[in-house]
Amino acid sequence: NTIKDFDIKYGNDSNERLFIYMALQVVHDPQQVPDEYLNLYPSTMYSNRRLMDAMASLMDNAVMNITKILKSTGIWNDTILLFTADNGGCTGVDSKSGNNWPLRGGKHSDFEGGVPATSFISGGYLPDHRRGQSLDGYIHICDWYQTCADLVGVSISSLPSLTNETIPDIDS
Repeated sequence: NTIKDFDIKYGNDSNERLFIYMALQVVHDPQQVPDEYLNLYPSTMYSNRRLMDAMASLMDNAVMNITKILKSTGIWNDTILLFTADNGGCTGVDSKSGNNWPLRGGKHSDFEGGVPATSFISGGYLPDHRRGQSLDGYIHICDWYQTCADLVGVSISSLPSLTNETIPDIDS
């Protein structure tokens, strides 16, 4: 309803902006999902994998619903959608089906399997020359600030400082 309400109130007024932060914790503990998603997968599957796949399907459905409403209202044309994970999958004895192969380790470790996470940017506002590109490299979550500012044509030097504090040395 938030997206529809925004569209009704502002329509195509290019001076108004809508920011939505959607933290989809569904592929996470506690591992629960409605039966309609669990039943998409055969009961013969390994139970933790089946549950994880069902939670991912629920997440996919949520993103699809948000995308559909953005497109139906025309807001998609001015949208930047950033989708990112926070860490690699959980592995180990109680792994709950995480798999970071061919990387070693996972969530709660400093091995390469726990650090990288998948991300992508989409949306109607994304410039044509950036669409369909795949980049294989490392970024940090802090890099999204500069990336998003660049996409909308804002120099971060014109923005207020994110903090007045200095970051102490690691060993201080």
